[in-house]
Amino acid sequence: MMVFCVFIPLGDALTRTLIETGVHVMQAIFLEYSIITLVLLPFVKIPTLSVLRADPLKKWHILRCISFFLAALFWLGVIAHVPLTQLYAIGFLAPIFASFLSVYLLKETLTSHKVGSLIVGLLGTFVIIRPGISEVSPFLLIALFAPLAWAFTTVSTKRLTDHYSHLGLLFIMSVTTWVLSAPFALYYWTKVPSHLWGVICVIASIGLVVHFALILAFRYAPLTVLLPLEFSTLIFATLYGSIFFNETIDMLTYVGALMIVGSTVYITIKTNLKVRPVSSHLDI
Repeated sequence: MMVFCVFIPLGDALTRTLIETGVHVMQAIFLEYSIITLVLLPFVKIPTLSVLRADPLKKWHILRCISFFLAALFWLGVIAHVPLTQLYAIGFLAPIFASFLSVYLLKETLTSHKVGSLIVGLLGTFVIIRPGISEVSPFLLIALFAPLAWAFTTVSTKRLTDHYSHLGLLFIMSVTTWVLSAPFALYYWTKVPSHLWGVICVIASIGLVVHFALILAFRYAPLTVLLPLEFSTLIFATLYGSIFFNETIDMLTYVGALMIVGSTVYITIKTNLKVRPVSSHLDI
């Protein structure tokens, strides 16, 4: 689990560095998932078009792939404008949103625990954004759509995971992300300097490593053990933000982050909502 926690914010920091050199976010997504798709290709059995059309769960695949693409777009679209710590704190709203979506999409029960965690999590978000107290960055508001889209990805993955292998799900998502980003990447295409291709390969490698590290973690350790470790990504996001971008974070951001983290831990333990690993972002 610590492999995931250390490397996923590192991947985001490197992606931000790539974007800040002039590479468009769509081009960055396209390049990353092109490499991931090519690496996975020899290890998966590609279904025929007729099999895909006959799949009774194809609507869940469509929901999962589109929501992941949007989550990556919202996340990476603002990553150069929002401190990494703030972005990761807001990202932890995803399990709370997912617990509510599961009520409507998976017919799970709406409980007072879910309502309470949502309220506390949203209050923590307000502490970070501070509307009316400080000028609200529009990029922070856009960032809120990333955990919402990721929540749809989580719920649809939960629906599909009993019927498909993790490798197969990752491959399907990688291919669709590559396809969806292709026309935008071609439109905004800029020449990538030769020294940045190594960075792009590292980003893609991190995406694969953190995904499979998370699979192994959930397979061999109980959720209550993993959750406290997962929130150490905030620490590493703060560290990388300071090293790469000289970011400083005020105390209220940490207060808001703790509120979101606490509510997420609470609802995850109470509902035993196991957030299945899908890919890095967000890594996105």
